[in-house]
Amino acid sequence: MNASLTAVKEIPLTRHNAPKLIQEVKTLLKLHPPPIQIQLQDTPALMVSLQSKSPSTEDNAENEIKETLQPQPENEPTESELSMEHLSSDTCTDESQESLSQHIIRLLAFEWKHDLVRLVFEYMPSNLHTLIRSYNIPFTESMIKRYMLMMLDGVAYIHKCRVMHRDLKPANILIDANGILKLADFGLAKYVKECDDRGHTHQVATRWYRAPEVLYGARNYTFMIDMWSIGCIFAEMWNRDPLFPGQNDIDQLYQVFQILGTPDEHRWPVSL
Repeated sequence: MNASLTAVKEIPLTRHNAPKLIQEVKTLLKLHPPPIQIQLQDTPALMVSLQSKSPSTEDNAENEIKETLQPQPENEPTESELSMEHLSSDTCTDESQESLSQHIIRLLAFEWKHDLVRLVFEYMPSNLHTLIRSYNIPFTESMIKRYMLMMLDGVAYIHKCRVMHRDLKPANILIDANGILKLADFGLAKYVKECDDRGHTHQVATRWYRAPEVLYGARNYTFMIDMWSIGCIFAEMWNRDPLFPGQNDIDQLYQVFQILGTPDEHRWPVSL
């Protein structure tokens, strides 16, 4: 990593936020297993390096990490919850690093120290929300097309991996110094197995980017809820303002119907 910049995100670890944090790490490991090892300085606690491993060395590495983990205070996530075995899972496919999407944020390493977790990401100096709100920066048609292509590439990749992001919004779409856009914040993401017919929680996505079926409380929604969010972001880049800035769930639906009309059986044939 030598000259490359990284960003360290420090999060106090509690029973309340542990599931979201664990889900984010598991999803990022599945989508983009990084080949890079990072060492944090002045951090005597355990550093778990997320270095890509061959199948022959993976088990040994997991056992080594488990032996290093120290007992945690009561009411904190257990060793099994934050062990590499629990966090890591099979990657999306057996494809090479070259075929992985370049529009997914890279988790380079993480550190667990009792009640504090540090996540190490590649450094991304800006996000789409900041650019949209910076009215001195013109959003040209070519720029919007470029950002849309990168967003859709990232979304297509995570959907190919059977992962729903479930919280796409401008603030969760980061941009590096070269203008490369990457999807981030996978705390609400979910891996959906092909034969899994269990429902999902409807408490997902920021309201302005939440699909109507989720607003109605649907639990059997599909990957299309991410596409609804992408459509809202697309309109926001053109307008420089949110398309559906609802004050609550009822107002959100009202604003959607004002612009798109009330759905009928032809346009929305599946009853909730």
